[in-house]
Amino acid sequence: FDVLFSATKPSSCFRGAGPSPRSNHVAALYDDRILLIFGGQSKSKTLNDVHALDFETMVWSRMRTHGHHPSPRAGCCGALCGTKWYIAGGGSKKRRHPETWVFDVLESKWSVCVVPPSSSITTKKGFSMVPLYYRDKIVLVSFGGNKKEPSDKVEVLVVLQNEHCFSWRSAPDAEPLMYEDSSPSSKELADHLNNCDPLYSNSVARHSLATTVESSSGRKSLPDSLLHNSKVGGSSLRRQFRQEEECSLAQKLQKPIDDDKYKDVDDCSELPSFANQKQRSDTYHSPDADAKTKRVGRSSSDINHQHDTKIANLVRRNMALEEQLSAAMASKDEAEKNLSLVIDTKEELERRLAERDREVVALKEKVGGLEQAHEDSNNASNTVHADNVRLEREVAFLKAVMDETQKELHSTRGVLAGERARAFQLQVEVFHLKQRLQSMDGRSPTQRKPQNL
Repeated sequence: FDVLFSATKPSSCFRGAGPSPRSNHVAALYDDRILLIFGGQSKSKTLNDVHALDFETMVWSRMRTHGHHPSPRAGCCGALCGTKWYIAGGGSKKRRHPETWVFDVLESKWSVCVVPPSSSITTKKGFSMVPLYYRDKIVLVSFGGNKKEPSDKVEVLVVLQNEHCFSWRSAPDAEPLMYEDSSPSSKELADHLNNCDPLYSNSVARHSLATTVESSSGRKSLPDSLLHNSKVGGSSLRRQFRQEEECSLAQKLQKPIDDDKYKDVDDCSELPSFANQKQRSDTYHSPDADAKTKRVGRSSSDINHQHDTKIANLVRRNMALEEQLSAAMASKDEAEKNLSLVIDTKEELERRLAERDREVVALKEKVGGLEQAHEDSNNASNTVHADNVRLEREVAFLKAVMDETQKELHSTRGVLAGERARAFQLQVEVFHLKQRLQSMDGRSPTQRKPQNL
């Protein structure tokens, strides 16, 4: 049955010696191309042959199998697992066969897989069997059947270790990591900015910097809608770092420092008091104030150096991420171009396929017309042949009649020639008689009246 044209193909479309008529056989489709048929019950006997139909060449063939063959059986179940075809159960009218056979499709070889006990499901009629793939094993699951009464029993048979990789076997998908491509130093830097002693007087600015560092390190996990603004984000990140650096340095210079330990002051209302204290310290010019001023200068330079180093690292990392982003965008554009090209190619192929389908339909119509014309010509030829045979018979009959007529004509001609010869002889005799009569009249003295002869 052709699904594309919704029509059943006649048996003349197939070549080769197909299987004999049978029922209760088992079939399987190998590689989406070859139909395998085994066993079954014919009108007079039970079969154990294997036939194959290649759907590409439409050729039937009987497979030559190797190894110990299974006994003839019908009503068995089959399960195709890769290149192995497992046949279980079945039997003839007198005996059921419980053993499970395996047929290697590539090698065309039979072998016994397992012989279950007599109480197995495979000794019953009408049971079902399906393959199940569990981890690295292939399992045959059998259910039901009917021997003396219907059964709801389930049997599981582990047939082999799954050493081969089948095409339909899928592995569980792994979820992508959030920071799969980011460096640990960026995350450690963000944790350090959140957990270390405060270097900035404003906790909101510190949290913003830590968030910015994390977002720059995990940029690859951002949605695509944010990737288009990468250049603007990079410049705003540098500007934010500069502003936070200037603010932190100004606030650190205004805070009182004791033994290089700084307190986190989140309330901005304390800034005037620090400014007043600094003005008083500048008024009195005490030695402690000078020492504190020197320490503030050294600490501010150290902080500035640390911040410059961190910001330079972050800027370099941001530039590297921007380069990666630009490369990713370029690859994305290339992939989109390739995808559009593939879509166009697919549409072109679909259009060509539709045209080919229409051509095939037209060719089929032409072939149908040619077949009809051929059939009409055959009928006309048969009619002409019958007329020729009838005419030949009539000609033969006429020839026979003509031959008979010619024979009669020859015989009539012979009779006519004889009659002519006899008439000529009679004329000669009459002539002689006339002469004699004249001579006799000349001799007689008296004339006599001539008599009409």
